[in-house]
Amino acid sequence: MRDDLEILDYEIRSIVARLGAEVRDAGKDAGVFAEASTTVLLSIAAGVMARAAEEHRAAFDASSFVATANNAATWASSRRLRYFLGGEA
Repeated sequence: MRDDLEILDYEIRSIVARLGAEVRDAGKDAGVFAEASTTVLLSIAAGVMARAAEEHRAAFDASSFVATANNAATWASSRRLRYFLGGEA
């Protein structure tokens, strides 16, 4: 599953990067696109988490989502640093 999730992560990042480049090339505000993309991705994540919590009869609320989002942000930062150190960023 880890390999599949790595591929999913790569594909989503590629799509967002490509669309972001198109936004910049069109002379539009890339910041607005980034903010909107983040909102969409967080909405998807919240939906996935809510369904998983329901399936496992676990609690799901804003604080549990924020905790998970903080973990994801930390992971993303370390991943970016790792890629940067490896010459891939």
